[in-house]
Amino acid sequence: MLIPWLKVRKHTLYAAFMDVIISYIVYLKFLNPTQTYIKGIFLISTFLWILISYVCGRYSLFPYIKWQNFFSGIVIGNIVSTLLTFASSFSIQYFLSLIFGNFIYVNLLNYFLLKLIFLSIISQFIFKFFFKIAFKKNRHIFVIGDIELIKSKFLPFEKEKLINFNLIKHDNNSISNNLGVSEIIIAKDTLDNNEIDFCNNNSLDGVLIYSVIQWVEKYLNRTPTELLTVLDFYQFNYISLYKTVQLRLKRMSDIVFSLILIFITFPICLIVMLLIKLEDKGPIFYSQKRNGFKCKPFKVLKFRSMKLDAEVNGPQWSKKKDDRVTKIGKIIRISRLDEIPQLLSVIKGDMSLIGPRPERPEIDLMLKEHISLYYQRYSIRPGLSGWAQVNYPYGASVEDARNKLSYDIFYIKNFSFLFDIIIFFKTIKLVFNIKGSEPIS
Repeated sequence: MLIPWLKVRKHTLYAAFMDVIISYIVYLKFLNPTQTYIKGIFLISTFLWILISYVCGRYSLFPYIKWQNFFSGIVIGNIVSTLLTFASSFSIQYFLSLIFGNFIYVNLLNYFLLKLIFLSIISQFIFKFFFKIAFKKNRHIFVIGDIELIKSKFLPFEKEKLINFNLIKHDNNSISNNLGVSEIIIAKDTLDNNEIDFCNNNSLDGVLIYSVIQWVEKYLNRTPTELLTVLDFYQFNYISLYKTVQLRLKRMSDIVFSLILIFITFPICLIVMLLIKLEDKGPIFYSQKRNGFKCKPFKVLKFRSMKLDAEVNGPQWSKKKDDRVTKIGKIIRISRLDEIPQLLSVIKGDMSLIGPRPERPEIDLMLKEHISLYYQRYSIRPGLSGWAQVNYPYGASVEDARNKLSYDIFYIKNFSFLFDIIIFFKTIKLVFNIKGSEPIS
C-alpha cells in the first residue's frame, strides 16, 4: 500500500525534498552548524516548514497551477508558512537557549528571511519548470465499461487535477500494448473473459485496478453518492473506537479554539457591529433555523449581511451579485466575518469548527427528494467550514448541492483530527484569498 501512495504524491515529495536541500544550503551559509542547539533549530524549523507548507497548499501548486494563480499562491502559502514556522521555531529556540545559555536573535532572523526568499520564490519557480517537464508524459487510464460516466459527471470542473490523464475506453481491439497502461478503472458490474484476462495480465505487471468510486476518491477526494448504495455507506464503521477517541479530541479542540478565536476577533466584531447598525439602523444579528447533528434543528447566529426584507417571499438560495445583500454585508461575507457569531454554537455543542455546513430545513426537504443519501451528511456535527467549502464554490442549485455532498461524504468516511487540521489551514488560505460566500451562478 505504501508504494502506490508514494507514487501518487511524488510531486509533493520532490517539492519537499527540494525545500530540504535549499534549507540546508542556507543553514550552512548563515548559521553555525557546529553548535548542537543550532542543529536542533534547523531540523525542527525544516520539519515545521514542510508540514505547514503542505497544509497551506504550497506543494499543491505543482504541476497543475495556472500562471495567474501562481503569484498569489506564493504570497499566501509562503507568508503563512513562514510566520507559523518562525513563531514555532522562535519559541523552541527560546526554551533551548535557557538550557544552553545562548540566544542568537540576528542570525535566526536572517536565516528565516533568507529561507523566505529562497524557498518562497526561487524554489517555486524551479518547481514550476521542473514539474512541467517531469510530468508532461500522459497517464493512460483504461476504462472497462461506461467511460462517459466518468468524463461527463466527475471531470468537468476538476480538469486541472487531471491535466495529464488520458482516459481510454478498453475494448477487445485495445491499443494498450502500444500506449502502456497506467491504471485500470472498472465501470461495469460484470466482466467477460477477455476483460478478466486484460485485468489479470496488467495486475501481474503492477498496474493498479480501481472501481469508479475508488478512483474518484483517490484523485478527486470526493465520494459521489450516485455511485453508493445505502449498504455501501453503512458498511464502513464510522463509530469505531478510533473514531470515538477522535471525536472526543475534536470536541475538546472545538471548545479551546473557539474561545481563542472569540478573544482574537472581538475587536473586529465590535467594528462590524457598529458598521451594520450605522448602515440601516436594523438589527446586528440574524438568527436562522438550521438542521444539525442527526437532523436536530438549532438556531444559528450570524452577523446580518442582508436587507431587512430579504426573505419576505420565503427562504431562497443566494444569487451571484445578490441585490438583497447590504454594502457592509458584501464585505463581511467575502471575508467570512459574518460567520464569527457561530462560534457560540460551537461552544454550545450544536456545531463543530470543521464539518458539513448546516442547511435550512426547508431547503433540506427539497434536496432530499433529488439527492440520494442526502441526510447522511448529518451523521456528524455540522461545521463552520468543511471539506466541501474548501474545494467547491458556494452552491446555489441542486447540482451544486449534489457535488458538495460528495465532498461531505468523503470527509465523513475519512474523518480524523489530522484531516480537520488540514481543512482548518485550507480555510485560512481561502480567507486570505478573499473567496467568500459568492455563488457560482
